[in-house]
Amino acid sequence: MRRAGISGVAQPAALLRRALGAAAAVAIALAPVHTLVRGRGGAGSGALGGELAVVVHGRLELSWPSGRAVFAPGAGTVSEPQWSADGRWLAFMRPSPTSAQPGRQPQLWVVRADGTDPARISPLGRQVTAWAWAPSGGDVLAYEVLVPRAGRTAGSYRSVLDLAAPPASARGPFSVRRLESSPGFGGTLAWAPDGASLALGYRPHSAGSQRVVVTPSSQWSPRSVYTPTQAPGSCTDLQGWWPDGRGLLVWDDPYCSASIAADGLRLTSVALASGRSSTLGTMLVHRQWVSWAPGGGLLGFVAGGDREAWAPGKRIELCPIPGGACRPVPVPPGHVALAPAWEPSGRLVYDLAPAAAAPAAHPATGSVGTWQEAPFTEARALAWYGAMRLYETGATGTPSRYLAAAGQGAHDPVATPGGLLFVRGTSLWYLRYGAAKPTSLAQGLGDPSPYGNYYGYIAWSQDFAWHS
Repeated sequence: MRRAGISGVAQPAALLRRALGAAAAVAIALAPVHTLVRGRGGAGSGALGGELAVVVHGRLELSWPSGRAVFAPGAGTVSEPQWSADGRWLAFMRPSPTSAQPGRQPQLWVVRADGTDPARISPLGRQVTAWAWAPSGGDVLAYEVLVPRAGRTAGSYRSVLDLAAPPASARGPFSVRRLESSPGFGGTLAWAPDGASLALGYRPHSAGSQRVVVTPSSQWSPRSVYTPTQAPGSCTDLQGWWPDGRGLLVWDDPYCSASIAADGLRLTSVALASGRSSTLGTMLVHRQWVSWAPGGGLLGFVAGGDREAWAPGKRIELCPIPGGACRPVPVPPGHVALAPAWEPSGRLVYDLAPAAAAPAAHPATGSVGTWQEAPFTEARALAWYGAMRLYETGATGTPSRYLAAAGQGAHDPVATPGGLLFVRGTSLWYLRYGAAKPTSLAQGLGDPSPYGNYYGYIAWSQDFAWHS
């Protein structure tokens, strides 16, 4: 069973859970990603096999190897599709459909693979901070939700962790089971590869540090596996499990600050049996910028700080796990390397993008302006993505080569057994390994939420998901 798409964490919700100041919140709200060109269609999933879900102009399109495609019913812009392990269900985020409904928070929904039986899973108006399907053991969906605390002042919340399972019969609602209620889960969770347990950020006391715990999915029985060494009140962000289930990757977040974290956090590898941890490097907190080689044992991630996605110094580090020295993939001068993805053959594909300096200070005031001003504009971001190219290198440091068949402007690769999915323009493309040219699968990608152009970074892979 293979899946491609998002990492299982609702990234916009994870951003919101941090303590954003009012000015930052306004700036984000005023920054759309880009204007979408109307139109749809393409070859569907017939070119690559399996089921494909694509967000086309905010609507969820489901297609099959036969080429047949349907739009999932319902109003509201869809984001972050993710297939269940057996491909029978798709989960996604959708806002409350009318302003009369409370909260206007994005809601967690599910729909069958054929587009029928759409159903809202999360409570109406409640913020979903993280969610993910179990990788095995049945179509179980874990999710965290913020719930107002009874009798407390406005803005006081508890976090709840629920598990939802589809009906045993052909029709009927999902059944929901409460696993735990806490003063504060961390807004990140990840299933173990065997589907028997969950790792998540957890704060047992409102004034304590957040730690990473592992609990069986059958009952709440948390075991602390990592506690940050910083002062009380610090946070951790969970990236995910080692492929063999013997360890975890986490980001240390000592100040629980969105602004500070935007310039990068330390990525730490934690071995569960020994409790030993090792820092791999500092990186921006984008889960799509971490990728495991086939079979595990070798990790590729985008190292380098500075919040602008195009800031110089970003490179891909290859790190043996659980131990061994990391080594960088060589980057030509004036460029950055981003978005690593491993082909089944063990070769690494990545984006090679132009590096650009931060905006210069105004000569009179010394101010660099607000981030939504140049170069943080829709046009600048799209032009930057249009200048990218896909490159490929071996795990042993063989020279990189340009994948000319993908064309200039190709970026954000996702490897499947038969070829590469990637974005070019606002379209999703598929290139079979060894083919001379790609096939267009869908047009009209682009996260329409205001979070998609966060300091030049667009989480393109949250617009599509593939399952085989």
